[in-house]
Amino acid sequence: MSNLKQLKQLRDKVERIDLAIIKKLGQRFKLTKEIQIVKKSLKIPLLQEERELKLLEKYTKLGESLEISKGLIVDIYKKVFSYVRKYGNINRWKNR
Repeated sequence: MSNLKQLKQLRDKVERIDLAIIKKLGQRFKLTKEIQIVKKSLKIPLLQEERELKLLEKYTKLGESLEISKGLIVDIYKKVFSYVRKYGNINRWKNR
């Protein structure tokens, strides 16, 4: 196999993984909206910083076992959590 063909195959694999990541993020955001609705009905605080910290710890440990830097995992999930708060209107219900 030529190096150019191998490069294309590898890039195609990376692209398929990227598309799967985007689809999984979409599923995750849909679930977080459902979670927010349930929490609101149960009068559970929507913002649970302690849970976020526990998740970050869990995810960074997994990331490090896969040779992914802790900093990258933290950056990614802080963005994800921020997005959920911003676009899921979690801040609107924070003090209710």
